[in-house]
Parts: sequence; C-alpha cells; structure tokens
Amino acid sequence: KGVMMQKEIKSLKDSIKSWGKQVTEHKQKIKDLQSGKYKIDPSKVKDDPEKYKKGLSGKWKNEVKNYKNLIKNAKDKIKKLKQN
Repeated sequence: KGVMMQKEIKSLKDSIKSWGKQVTEHKQKIKDLQSGKYKIDPSKVKDDPEKYKKGLSGKWKNEVKNYKNLIKNAKDKIKKLKQN
C-alpha cells in the first residue's frame, strides 16, 4: 500500500508542477496580449481584431482558472492520501 501511495503522490506532484507552468505561461500570454507583445496570426482573425483578442484573453483566463482548480484538487488528494 505504501509504495502505491508514494507513486500516486509523486504523480500528483508532477501534475501540479506541470499545471503550475501552464498557469505561468498563460498569465504571460495574457500580459503580452494586452501590451501588444503577443503577435496574432492575421489569418485567424475573421472580423474585429479587438474582439478576437478579448476572446483569446478570456479563453486563457478560463484555462488559468481550470489549472488552478486542478492544482487545488490534486493538493487536497495528496493531503487525504497522507492522512490514511
């Protein structure tokens, strides 16, 4: 039981680390988009570029929220595993 639990905890910690990197990258993309550093592929913009940027920013913000939820859930699971 102990070895399996340690493997699961390690896997969860690896996932937390990976999701944390995604949060950082997405936050940077949002910042770069707002500052004009992030270059948008014009072929992807069907209508108003500002509307496209707003949609892209919203998508990334939502993904940040989802990654943070995953991180919280994984940390809660680690806590539970350690209590058993």
